[in-house]
Amino acid sequence: MIKMMKIINKQQGFGLLEVLVSMAVLSIGLLGMVGLQLLTLKNAYNSHLRSQATILISSMADKIRANKAGIDNYNNINIATLVAGSAPVDNCYDETDVTKICSVADMAKADAYEWSTEVNNALPNADGNIDCAVNVCTISLSWDERESDPDDPSSTGIVNKEMTMEFEL
Repeated sequence: MIKMMKIINKQQGFGLLEVLVSMAVLSIGLLGMVGLQLLTLKNAYNSHLRSQATILISSMADKIRANKAGIDNYNNINIATLVAGSAPVDNCYDETDVTKICSVADMAKADAYEWSTEVNNALPNADGNIDCAVNVCTISLSWDERESDPDDPSSTGIVNKEMTMEFEL
C-alpha cells in the first residue's frame, strides 16, 4: 500500500501540464483565426473597390452612349484636370428646372464633372481617363488598394490597380 502512495505522489501536476499544453494549442489556433479574419476583411474591401470601379466605368459608358451626338466632347477627359468645385455653368442635372435643355457639349461637361466627383468619392487616390475616337471609347480608372507582400516585409502594402473598358457606340 505504501508503494502505491509513492506512485501517486510522483504523478501530481500532470493534469495541470495537460491543461497548459491545451491552452497553448488553443491560443495558436485562435491567433490563426484572427489572421484569417483580417485577411478576409482586407480582401472584402479590395473587392468592394473593384466593384465600385466596374460600376463607375459602366455608368460613364452609359452616359456616353446616351449622348452619342456629343462624343467629341468626351475625348481626352482626365479626372485630375477636373478640379473639385469646377462644376459646369449649366448644370444639366438640376432637378428643380425640368424645362432646362442642355446642349450635347454641356451634357458632356456635366457628365464628366459628375463622374469625376463620384470616382473621387468612391475610390482612394483615384485617377481616370476617357478617350473617344470615331465610334470607340476607352475608359480607364486607377486607384490604390492595400496588399501585403509576404516576401518583402518593407513593402508599404499599397498597390495601384487599374481597370480599363473599351466599347463601341
